[in-house]
Amino acid sequence: MSSPDTTTTTTNNTEGTTTTTTTDTNLQDQTTTKDTQSPKEEVTTTTTTEEEKKEEKAGEETKKTEESGEIKQTEPNSRLFDSVEHEKEYISGHERSCIFEERLAEGEKLKAEGNGLFQEKKYDLAAEKYFEGLYHVDFDQLQYNFELMDVHREQLDKIRVPLLLNLSFCHLNEKDAQKSVHFATLVFDFDKTNMKALYRRAKAYVALNDYDKAKEDLALCAKNHKLNAEVRRLYEHVNEEVKRQKKESDELLRAKLSKHYAKDKTEEEKSQEGGKMGKVWNALSYLNPLAYMKSSGEQNKTADSSESK
Repeated sequence: MSSPDTTTTTTNNTEGTTTTTTTDTNLQDQTTTKDTQSPKEEVTTTTTTEEEKKEEKAGEETKKTEESGEIKQTEPNSRLFDSVEHEKEYISGHERSCIFEERLAEGEKLKAEGNGLFQEKKYDLAAEKYFEGLYHVDFDQLQYNFELMDVHREQLDKIRVPLLLNLSFCHLNEKDAQKSVHFATLVFDFDKTNMKALYRRAKAYVALNDYDKAKEDLALCAKNHKLNAEVRRLYEHVNEEVKRQKKESDELLRAKLSKHYAKDKTEEEKSQEGGKMGKVWNALSYLNPLAYMKSSGEQNKTADSSESK
């Protein structure tokens, strides 16, 4: 007789034997319960963060690129953006016209809006307007150099250069000197010796404590332009700071060298003292050989006794 919690199954085999199998129903119940609970556990463990989703998506895109044999883009098409991802994200959320005149007008309008925010010292919002304006009047180097006529390039530069200068100034006021350097540098694509761009970038270099590069920009500015009082003051400050840093560097180097030479001198003096004692013993051996031999014998005895101990 089987217990109420077990099930007995009898099977007749082809060889004439009978096999009896007893199954514990409690075990089946537990297994069934465990199976019904497992989906909840899976849901908990498969929860991923946004960063993991982005990494997974990037991995899938890389895999598709490798399978298709395409070359993965590593640099943005426009120098306005710091990465390919930033460029794609910005383009997906901002439309712009294909007509040159409309893009020019939109850039002018956004520059005026940015200037209003700048006057209110809302530098972060002004920077957004300036950047959007730049996006509308942005053309790659091939388009700029070979597709546009001279008159179009002049119209474009009249808007682009002020936008870049203002954007550089906004980032400097927002304590982001690295971006300030970047946008000031883009001005030199259109004007190699632009005074305001050199001055803006020099101020950004000062904020980065890179006085040598600041001095280079201000020297180029002085070479090509008559300096106003503001630029001259910055130039004087930078020159003084470069001299001060050089003096500190020289003093530090001098201290290291003197310490090194002092160590070498001590070792040399010790060597010289040893040489002098040798000369004394040699003189004694010459003047009084018996005394030298006696002294040498005593030294040898002392050495032997110390070794025997």
